[in-house]
Amino acid sequence: THNKLYDDYFVTRIENNSITDSKYWSTLIDYKMTEIGGCQQKVKQGQNILFAYDAFNKKHFLKLETLKKTIQIGSPITIKVTDGQTGQPIHGAIVGDKQTNIQGYITIIFYKLGIQTLKAHRLDSIRSNQVIINVTQ
Repeated sequence: THNKLYDDYFVTRIENNSITDSKYWSTLIDYKMTEIGGCQQKVKQGQNILFAYDAFNKKHFLKLETLKKTIQIGSPITIKVTDGQTGQPIHGAIVGDKQTNIQGYITIIFYKLGIQTLKAHRLDSIRSNQVIINVTQ
């Protein structure tokens, strides 16, 4: 929605999440809140952009990472969940059906070929980025 006062556009709704008096959409670049409106913000190639709903009432901004993007079926893959703003490991985040340990790690084994997608969730946090894993023979 265009705001004439700021001569900028505000994100007022994504899917079922609309702004309210106390919850709204924030824009983060590389896990840092932007200081100017989204249409005025310049983004460089390779930067991570995040639209976060109710960001000021969340404890962490989850970041999902793995060193491997392709694995063989039945082989373990280690995934790490951190707070994108601080780098702190996140304990208790859910990835798939597993929960991260105190160091923020989980190990997953895929038994299905093809592309698998993962995200991390935790009730007090903004959901993570998506990681795509290619499971091969």
